[in-house]
Amino acid sequence: MSDAATTIAPKAQNRKAANKASPAAVRRFNEARERTKAIASPTLADVLRLAPNDDKIAAIVQHFGFEAGDYDELTGPVSA
Repeated sequence: MSDAATTIAPKAQNRKAANKASPAAVRRFNEARERTKAIASPTLADVLRLAPNDDKIAAIVQHFGFEAGDYDELTGPVSA
């Protein structure tokens, strides 16, 4: 006769019990996930801070000898 009832069944029940998290652990996990999402996604202020202004563009043009592109042409039409 098989010994499966005494060896496999208790291990499966222990795994099910081990997979249950407390509400506090779930809350902490969700808070950490939201913090990570907030850190990873740049804001409009971040993008504007990194985008070159007119002075930076003039310095790049002077240093590399490139013609400055038309900003409106590069970005395309702005949708309302």
